[in-house]
Amino acid sequence: MNTISTEYLMTSELDRNEKIAIMGLWNKEYPAVMAYSSLSTFENYLESLGQPQHILVKQNQQIVGWCSKFDRDTKRWFLIILSSLLHKKKNRFQST
Repeated sequence: MNTISTEYLMTSELDRNEKIAIMGLWNKEYPAVMAYSSLSTFENYLESLGQPQHILVKQNQQIVGWCSKFDRDTKRWFLIILSSLLHKKKNRFQST
């Protein structure tokens, strides 16, 4: 049986590798019209988020999810992106 190690990391700043992984996740999970063509354009988006707090979901050291809370237009917003691979996993609580 394969063991999947899941961890949740909270941070206010993302390093370059995390940004690249999150941009890849974003581009894979959102329609092409919302995709970012370069890391610099994605970094511009990240810089537009006021007071960000990020939660990275990692499985076996790979980012499979990203949640961020941030300020926009005097309100607190949030976003959540999960890899489609997580959606395809069978519910372990589902009866067979």
